[in-house]
Amino acid sequence: MTIRQLTTLGAILTLGFVLVFFGGKVGLIIPSSPSIPTAGAMSGMQPAAASDVRFSPNFDLSASLTDVERLFLQSIDALVGGDLRGAEQQLRRLLETQPDFSLARVILADTLAMQSGRASKPQSLEDPALVDVLQELRYRASALASIPPANAWPLELVALARNQHDVIVVDVESHRLYWLQRDDSQNDRLKLVRNFYISIGKAGYGKQREGDNKTPIGSYRIVALKDASELPSFYGAGALILDYPNSVDRQLMRSGSGIWIHGTPPNTYSRPPLASEGCIVVANDDMLALLQHDGIQNVPVLLMSGVQWRTESGSDALAPEFERLYAWLHQRLAELPARDQVTATRWQESDGSIYWRLEWAGQDGHSTPRTLFVRERDNEFSPVQPEPWFLTSLDRQQSPSAQASSPSHSAGGDESDIEAVRQHLLSWARAWSQRDIENYFSHYHPAFAPSGKTHDQWRRSRLQRIESRAAIDVQIERLRIVVDSDRAYVTFIQRYRAAGAKELRTHKSMELQRMKDRWWIVAERAGQ
Repeated sequence: MTIRQLTTLGAILTLGFVLVFFGGKVGLIIPSSPSIPTAGAMSGMQPAAASDVRFSPNFDLSASLTDVERLFLQSIDALVGGDLRGAEQQLRRLLETQPDFSLARVILADTLAMQSGRASKPQSLEDPALVDVLQELRYRASALASIPPANAWPLELVALARNQHDVIVVDVESHRLYWLQRDDSQNDRLKLVRNFYISIGKAGYGKQREGDNKTPIGSYRIVALKDASELPSFYGAGALILDYPNSVDRQLMRSGSGIWIHGTPPNTYSRPPLASEGCIVVANDDMLALLQHDGIQNVPVLLMSGVQWRTESGSDALAPEFERLYAWLHQRLAELPARDQVTATRWQESDGSIYWRLEWAGQDGHSTPRTLFVRERDNEFSPVQPEPWFLTSLDRQQSPSAQASSPSHSAGGDESDIEAVRQHLLSWARAWSQRDIENYFSHYHPAFAPSGKTHDQWRRSRLQRIESRAAIDVQIERLRIVVDSDRAYVTFIQRYRAAGAKELRTHKSMELQRMKDRWWIVAERAGQ
């Protein structure tokens, strides 16, 4: 069989790979981008060099792969080895268990055509549906090369708390999800339990705003679970809810919400690599394995582009940066737990900024952990939109003589900066009380957008609420201010009275940023 004959088969063309002979062996070329030559161009191709081959029939199949994916890769292995009958048998076994696996069905049909010697009509790969098939093949065929070494840790996972046994790492670049567990029998090393193919946002990754169809990059946690009975059938076996947007996302003015890991619709085994509105989509069998695991809620989830792996273990691999960060925290928190009780993740944003997410079990014994985000810049650390508990602890450490009943006091920062922030907040409350709409909005950053809303949606909502009241009085009590360079963190009690309504007392926290010689409110939260 000649190269020209092979490249006229519909299977080879539509999937974008070519079987070629070199050195007496058969190889499988899987193009690295969807920009694939059309049938006419492919018919004149020359045999590829060995270095062009993307798949090797000699790879060991990892136990962390699902049974379906193992059968799929074995069928490709047989195809590369020229064993068309063996490939057919593996694909038939696979489709008996997963009849909705479209990619496997296409390859089976073309494998049968190759055995019969029938040539399919050449097709162009400009069709988006064919590009989807090609991309899924490429990512699935590279699954073996994407498996990390034994006992490897993702570089972004700096430390894993002693009471935290699981962590999920998603590599949006290779379209793989890695489920890792602490192996207590191996000196706290991590073992790879499962790893499987995923789909991500239609527009790729690096989410910035609501509706951009991108998957976020960062450190998250599973905060809720939903089984199939709670969701439309589109979400398949269920969903794991992530805490996007987190404090770093809000500081960077990212909007949107509802980032989940979820299953596939009925009659669909898997979706194309770029298919969702930003969620991570996995096969329903994989989704069930996650949902049925005890303790899956509160598991850390790292969404990263191009995960790097290191082979050091647990406490032996603590980075010097974590040692410095822990010492920085120890100076500020009276109730900081031991180092081996803290989970620490560290990642770099697209602008080069480095952020940390630190978590540990609350001192009250509740399951909800303490969470603190920290920015690392020029070997200095600063909190990112810290929760009220952190500011209260910091305030007590730096101003131990201050009384809780004091109407206002501050900790940290230059006195002139603290006074400027205080005046900004008093002006904000005054504008609200006077129903001076434009002045009220002028205290917020022009891109301010609370979670789940765009700036315009938030502005319309606030305008309607303020104008609906004939009279308003807003007072600030127990104001605490912490200034760190061009960031300020405040907590206070907000007393709100409006005509025809009873008084409301709310714990409030805000973050302000100094830009162009003035302060702006960039984040705002109500509640403890």
